[in-house]
Amino acid sequence: MQPKFTQRNLWYFCARTVTLLLFLAAFNQLTFAQEKLGTFKKPSGKMLEEKNAELNKIAASTVHSVGPAPEQTAPSGRDVNLPDAGSPVSRAWCYNGAGIFQLNRQSLISTALTPIGAAVPFGFPGAAAWVTTTNLMYVVDQAAPFALYRVDTLTGVRTFIANCTGVPHANLTGMTWDPSSSTMYGASTSVTSSAIFTINITTGACTQIGSNTAV
Repeated sequence: MQPKFTQRNLWYFCARTVTLLLFLAAFNQLTFAQEKLGTFKKPSGKMLEEKNAELNKIAASTVHSVGPAPEQTAPSGRDVNLPDAGSPVSRAWCYNGAGIFQLNRQSLISTALTPIGAAVPFGFPGAAAWVTTTNLMYVVDQAAPFALYRVDTLTGVRTFIANCTGVPHANLTGMTWDPSSSTMYGASTSVTSSAIFTINITTGACTQIGSNTAV
């Protein structure tokens, strides 16, 4: 009986010892955590002022925008606000009159016309187009016959290039510029027949594309 009693007491002693050690360890850990938390103090007003000064210094050294980009101008001072731009305040150009014709600038958000330069003699300005790569307008006087002009849209001054040759019909009624291929296209008609063609804006030579159509 004596050995069994001794073993039981030893087991109880060991269990109490382990429990006490665990309690002491947990107590010490809690005390350490409380002391650690106690080291974090609420920042003083002086500390906050120093922090704000540091942040302001960083912000002041950051690169900021200096404002909108300057207005773009094309070489030789010509207008670069293209008439086919998506902006509703972009411009269009048109001629009006009889015998002599006045070049006008028109905002695409109103019908008001602003004259540009002096009126010039035209038989009839039948077609015009804007060349986006040079920011120049080209116009054809189909009564001259088919005289091709380059027009400065700031002054209204025309510069004769050449008479268009090879126009399929008596009426040159349309021009358009393709910037992807740097090609000027034209359209002509006799009312019962029509055609499209390319226009060489240096020589005025026209080359028909396909056959005439009954449109």
